Amino acid sequence: MTIYKHTLMLCLLLFCAAACTRKTELLSNRPQPVMQDYLATQPELSLFGKALKKAGLDKDIRLQSGGPFTFFVPVDSAMIRAGFTEQVINNYDADKLAKILRYHILNGRLSSTTLVGNYTQDAFSLEPGRLPKVSRNFHGIFLNGITVTTPNVELGDGVLHKMNGISLLPGLDAYDLLQQHPDLTFMAYFVRHTDGWEERLREPDTLRWKGNGLERGFTFLAPTDEAFREEGYNTPEELMQEDPVYVRNLLGFYLIGGRWFISDWLDGVELSGYRRPALYALSTNPMGYFIQAGGLTFKTHYNLNVPRIIHSDIMADNGVLHIVDKVIKAGI
Repeated sequence: MTIYKHTLMLCLLLFCAAACTRKTELLSNRPQPVMQDYLATQPELSLFGKALKKAGLDKDIRLQSGGPFTFFVPVDSAMIRAGFTEQVINNYDADKLAKILRYHILNGRLSSTTLVGNYTQDAFSLEPGRLPKVSRNFHGIFLNGITVTTPNVELGDGVLHKMNGISLLPGLDAYDLLQQHPDLTFMAYFVRHTDGWEERLREPDTLRWKGNGLERGFTFLAPTDEAFREEGYNTPEELMQEDPVYVRNLLGFYLIGGRWFISDWLDGVELSGYRRPALYALSTNPMGYFIQAGGLTFKTHYNLNVPRIIHSDIMADNGVLHIVDKVIKAGI
C-alpha cells in the first residue's frame, strides 16, 4: 500500500512538471507584440499612440516592415509637459508631428545588450538627415540627454524604451539661437563682432575630425547678461572696447567640440584643449576648467562664486547650448 501511494505521488509530480514545462514552452513561443500593439496595452503611452495615428504613421509601410527598430517613447506626463495634450495632438499639423515622431524611432535594435559600457552613438532616425545622440553610462540610457525610465522592452519589431521627455526637432543653428535669446545679448553681440565666429556657429552638423577625435557639432556655454553685469559691464560694447582680445579668448573657452548633454557629464569632466571634450580655446594659455559631478556646476581657477548651468540641453541644428549664471574664469 505504501509503495502504491509513493508511486501515485511520483506520477502526479511528473504530470505537474510536464504540464508546467508545456506551459512555459507555450509562453516562450508566443510571438512578442509589435510596437503599436504594445502601445495599446500601456495607458501611460496613450498620447504617443494617438500621435502616431494623427500623423498617419500607424499605417506607415516602413514601420510595418518588421524592423528591427528602436523606439524611444515619451510617457504621457512628458508629452503633456511639452505641450502635447490630446487636444493639441488632434489639432497639430500631421506632417510636422510625423517628423517629431520619426526622430524618436531609430534603425536597428539598441538596448542594454548592445550599448555596452560608456557608449555614445549618433544614430540614424527614420527622419531623414536627423541623427539623435544615444548614450549609455553608469546612470542609464539617454536620447539627446533625456533619461530612459523603463529600458529594454523587447518587441516583435525591435525594442522600446520609455523616457521622461520628448526631443523636439531644433529649427535654428547655434548662431541664430544665440541671437534670438533675450537673456544672451552680450554673447550675441560678441559673436557678431568677433571675426570668424558667425561662420563657426553656423557650421553644419557634419562628422569631422577635430584635434584628437571625430565629433559632430559642438556645445556652447553662454553666460547670461546678468553674469556680465555682475562683472561691472553695463553693455557688451563696454567690454568689447576695453579688451577685444579677452573677448575672443573668452569665446574660445566657451565652445566645446561635439554635442554634449548634461547626462554626459554626470560623473564630472575636465574641459581643456588637450582631451575630449576639447575646448576651442584661442588663447595660448592651456588652462581649462572642470564640470563637477552632477553636470551642472563648475570648478575653475579664478571664480570666487561657483558658476552653474541654469538652463541646459537647448538644441540647435548644429549643436547644444547651455546657459550659465556666471562668467567662467578659466585663467584667460
